[in-house]
Amino acid sequence: MVQSANPASELRVFDLITVSRREYIRKTAACALRKYFRLSECPGTDDDLLQKLKAGVFVTIKENGDLRGCIGFVTPPTGFLQTVREAAVMAATEDPRFLPVTADDLERIELEITILGSPKPFGNRDATSLKSLEIGKHGLIVESPFGRGLLLPQVALEWGFGVEEFLEATCIKAGLKRDCWKDPGNKIFYFDALSF
Repeated sequence: MVQSANPASELRVFDLITVSRREYIRKTAACALRKYFRLSECPGTDDDLLQKLKAGVFVTIKENGDLRGCIGFVTPPTGFLQTVREAAVMAATEDPRFLPVTADDLERIELEITILGSPKPFGNRDATSLKSLEIGKHGLIVESPFGRGLLLPQVALEWGFGVEEFLEATCIKAGLKRDCWKDPGNKIFYFDALSF
């Protein structure tokens, strides 16, 4: 079940994820993979913000620009950095769409981190509400009793989706009919995200 929080505070948190913090988070994900393959250990951090951050996170793995794995958490099950580590290993080894990443692949893959803002319920499904969704800025979640799907904001950009196509793709990701977003019995949420 998706929970929502204070949008103003998350925008402030996004501003606090400086370039150096972004690099540290990305290195944390990369180090988790090296540790998983028993290639190195990972140092800790004394960064108070990163230790206390409560945000969902997805790790996307690409090889030569092609998707190789993507897994994450809307609500972190553990502390933020530990969630980054878990998402990195799961994206590399448990995404059912791809063969697992091997130790030999580590030099060829790229990691993208997406920090999720709190999901907010999408109100009416009329033309005015559709215009409030911003392609490239908002991600989507569709929930029904029969499935749940999430697409990150960058997916819409990569595929050239308009708003309705993005909603349809999220329904398909949930294993539902493409027009499931029109059914008021299904829940739709949107969220801001910070990707690097």
